[in-house]
Amino acid sequence: MFALNNPGFNHGGGKVKYTWQSKIEPGAFKYFSPCPPRGISSYKWTATARSDKKKLAKASAKRKYPEK
Repeated sequence: MFALNNPGFNHGGGKVKYTWQSKIEPGAFKYFSPCPPRGISSYKWTATARSDKKKLAKASAKRKYPEK
C-alpha cells in the first residue's frame, strides 16, 4: 500500500507463499491500514505475483480513504 498524499510513510507489506490456497489468511503479512490524520487521503494498493523471482502478473487499485 502506498499513500499518494504522504509517500514517505511506510505502510509495511510482505510476501505470502502461494500453496494453492484460495485465500490469504489473516496475519499472513503485516501492514499499517490507512489512517489519514485529517480529511481524505488517496492510497494505491498493489499485488504482484512472482515465480522464481520472475514477475507473472501485477494488479493495483487506487481509492480515497475514508470514502464519502
